[in-house]
Parts: sequence; structure tokens; C-alpha cells
Amino acid sequence: MTLSPSTQSFIDFFAELGPRWGLPSEACRVHAFLYLSDSPLTQSELRSALSLTPEDLSEAIRFLKEYQMVEESGASHWLTSGDPWDLMLAGLEHRKNRELPNALQVLRECDRQATENAAESDYTAGQIKKMLSLVEDLAAIDMQSKSISPTLIKGVLSLSGRAARFLEQTTGPRGGKE
Repeated sequence: MTLSPSTQSFIDFFAELGPRWGLPSEACRVHAFLYLSDSPLTQSELRSALSLTPEDLSEAIRFLKEYQMVEESGASHWLTSGDPWDLMLAGLEHRKNRELPNALQVLRECDRQATENAAESDYTAGQIKKMLSLVEDLAAIDMQSKSISPTLIKGVLSLSGRAARFLEQTTGPRGGKE
């Protein structure tokens, strides 16, 4: 199967972007291709279109299933959500689960050490405390966001994005500041 230039570029972009977010490149390629597909695809179709080995495809599907980014539809047919918000939120959720607990642990230990160390400057201790406070706030926001419907979150973020683009068109970048 030959992919169109736009399809190939889209898939390549996500294959490069994924690892920056801590996601496997091949899984991102599979996910991007499924996102562009108007129907579920078999593993054979995925292997052929993306030139993947059976092992690489199996690993990609396993990862995507584990993080609930794909689902099986019928006998060995795979699909993903057609909603780009679902793609982004799934990636963010994976990254948050992997990084937030460790960040909190490290920052709390840094804060404890800075507080106990009389030689630590007040400025450095304060900067550590501010970073810890930010990450704790993000963790609290994340916990609270679990009680809000994904549709509402998508709507609010989408509205905010449209408002920001409108302001940029009206006032220029950064409110006219360059």
C-alpha cells in the first residue's frame, strides 16, 4: 500500500513527536495511521502500510491497548478515536502518570533538604518551594479534573483556543508586544 504524501508526513510527524512525550515511535505511527483511517484496519494492513515487522506491530498494538488508545473491532481489526482531543488527552494522561509521582517525590525531598540545610540560600530554598507548589497545584488540578466530563474539558479548551486565535488576529502576537 502506498501512502499519500500528506498521510506519510502526518504519520512521520507523530513518529517524531511521540518520543518527545515519552511514547514509542512505532506506536505513534500506528496510532496516527489508525486516526486517519475511515474504517478499522487489520494487522496485515497496518504492517503493509507502515512497513512494520510483526514484532514491532505487536509491540505497538500492545502499548496502544495498554494505554487505551486503540480498541479491537471484530476479528483482529483495530481502530482509534477520530477525535484529536482524545489523542492528546491520552498522551497527556500517560505522561502525567509516568512523571508526576516522581516529580512530586524529588521536589518534596529537595524542599526537605533545603529547609534542613542552614547553608542553603533563602533564595534557592524559596525557588524550590515555588516549583514544588506549582507541581502540587498541577496534581490537585488533575485530581479535580477527574470529576469533570471530558466533553466539558474539551469544550472549555477549544473555546479558549478560539479566543486566543481571535485575539492574535485582532491585536497581533502577544497583544501587540514583540
